[in-house]
Amino acid sequence: MRPQVKSDKTTLLSLVAALSVCETIIALNRLSAAIKWPNDVRINGKKVAGILLESEADGNKIDFVILGIGINLNTDLNLLSPELRSNSTSVSHELNQSVDYYAFLKHLFLTLDRHYIKFINQCINSILSEWKN
Repeated sequence: MRPQVKSDKTTLLSLVAALSVCETIIALNRLSAAIKWPNDVRINGKKVAGILLESEADGNKIDFVILGIGINLNTDLNLLSPELRSNSTSVSHELNQSVDYYAFLKHLFLTLDRHYIKFINQCINSILSEWKN
């Protein structure tokens, strides 16, 4: 991404991504998902997704931002260590059924695009309002 915003605003992209993940989980799977600021998404208090940002700036000008989103979609929790298993979940585990990867990604990308457009148009209050709701 190459957003034309001040470098101090790039951390809000983490919220943009987390909000998009939450909305996708809720819309497609009817699960209750919540953001644990600044970069985790949780279902029933357990981590289901994480967001990472890497950016390069020259002073106050952003050169680029790399956004990474990791989602436990169809993860078999039995393959995790007991320590990780106690704090983690997956969408499929919460639903007790497999999740359509492509449908999830399609919805996530469309939602992320919608929120990213708000971000680059500096509609930060709209994003914050959606997060609080």
